[in-house]
Amino acid sequence: MVWMPYVVAMWEADGLEDVSCFLDTVKLVQFEQIPLHLMLADSSGQAMIVEVGPDSNRAFPLGEGEYLAMANFSHWESRGLSGDGLAGAGADRYRAACRSLDAAGSSLDVDGALAVLEAALNESEGFPTRASMVMDPVAQRVYLSVEGDMERVWQISLADRTIGGYRGLPGDFSSDLPRDGITSAAILRLAEGETP
Repeated sequence: MVWMPYVVAMWEADGLEDVSCFLDTVKLVQFEQIPLHLMLADSSGQAMIVEVGPDSNRAFPLGEGEYLAMANFSHWESRGLSGDGLAGAGADRYRAACRSLDAAGSSLDVDGALAVLEAALNESEGFPTRASMVMDPVAQRVYLSVEGDMERVWQISLADRTIGGYRGLPGDFSSDLPRDGITSAAILRLAEGETP
């Protein structure tokens, strides 16, 4: 399935080079109803977008740019186009994210990155933003909002395997992260005081 590179990156790989090697050995399969693609990063600062192609996997590395942005459209099919040349679902949000990233430059921190994601939220009924994540590979933390709620942001420690509040949630709250991961529904239940 298309999400397998994520599993490899999280639990088995030492970096994106390992993920690339994995992609050379498998043919990813797309979900039928909801097409997905992934953005992955490692502690060396490398990043890539992974998409399912008709005949082979498609990997989009960071390259020479300062950042890598992703929205709903196929990045592979849009490669080489500038922001103004992009069209279709997500193109407007992609341009908004790129403008915010350009404005932030190299001084982007977690809150600035969350602001970029907020500018790019998809509020359509058909495909609203389900999760927005800022990843800090050096600190091994993921900052997460679910269901487009940028007022409440969770902090996941990959090193400690815990989830707790970062913004709009109790800062002293912490819960162990289940080995198999956690769904957005379970995260919302955590906000109500339930266990994952």
